[in-house]
Amino acid sequence: MKMTSGQQTSPHFEWLAQNVPAGGTVGVDGNVLGVAAARALNQALGAHDVKLRTDVDLFDAIWPQRPSLPADAIFEHTAPHASVARSEKLAQIRRAVAFHFHAR
Repeated sequence: MKMTSGQQTSPHFEWLAQNVPAGGTVGVDGNVLGVAAARALNQALGAHDVKLRTDVDLFDAIWPQRPSLPADAIFEHTAPHASVARSEKLAQIRRAVAFHFHAR
């Protein structure tokens, strides 16, 4: 199914539910699927008796020589590499989260 850039809805959830046979399973990487998306996908699939698995690493079987994640310590980017200070970025995120939960 072709998805368009910036698409706000998830028609692929219903497409999967309609095209995966009942009793089938859809696998996704649970590490990159948001909670709301996982709930919506699980609901769409469950209505068609399709199971959702989020406990598999889909690249593991096809990329056996995949490098491990870096173990180096993290560090803060400061100007000129960061466009805003950490405190301002955190304030922006807090405002966005507060707005999202109050807008419901």
